[in-house]
Amino acid sequence: MSNNFPYLSGFGIILLICFAVIVVRELWPAVNGSKKNAQSGEVEPIQRHLAEKEEAQQVDESLISSLYQAFAIYRPGHAFNCTWCYSEDELEYFATTPLVKIPIDRLVPMLHECADHWESTEAFKHFLPRLLEVMGPPHCVEDMYPEHLFQTLLFHGFTTWPEAERNAVLDYLRAIENKINFFDDAELKKWARCMKWACGITTTFPSPGLE
Repeated sequence: MSNNFPYLSGFGIILLICFAVIVVRELWPAVNGSKKNAQSGEVEPIQRHLAEKEEAQQVDESLISSLYQAFAIYRPGHAFNCTWCYSEDELEYFATTPLVKIPIDRLVPMLHECADHWESTEAFKHFLPRLLEVMGPPHCVEDMYPEHLFQTLLFHGFTTWPEAERNAVLDYLRAIENKINFFDDAELKKWARCMKWACGITTTFPSPGLE
């Protein structure tokens, strides 16, 4: 039996080499094809799915452009009339910084601001496109509660604004409402009731706390 081991060992090596050759011949076209697909820019199914999902989350750029165009005539003034909440330097910053360059961390307090803290409706309108923009993707900054934005719009006479301004706001809100992370169905219903008011479907603003 001991004399057969060298023979068996050599035969085993030959078998392993043959097996390796077969495996390489079978797998190489698939591997090489994957490389070619990657080099040609072909997206794999999972990557394509993620890309489509990300695209679905985006907002039509034309809607954002319409917002900025509709409110381009308004100036920032001093932004706010509350010197308790904002220093003179902060007010100067808001008055002099181009709207699109105001960073997210400065916009969040502005989005959450009380309606009567704005210096004027003109100041509010100046900043409104940027505030609405960050409520949508990819930023998705959350407002204080569903009715807050609409309460501010109500305070500043939204239903009397020029039609182009109202349409720009409403078109954008319709585009992002299914991308907002509402806490529960109750919040979604509050938003929907406020949208009916903003769209003129109902003339009475929803009562706070109405379920």
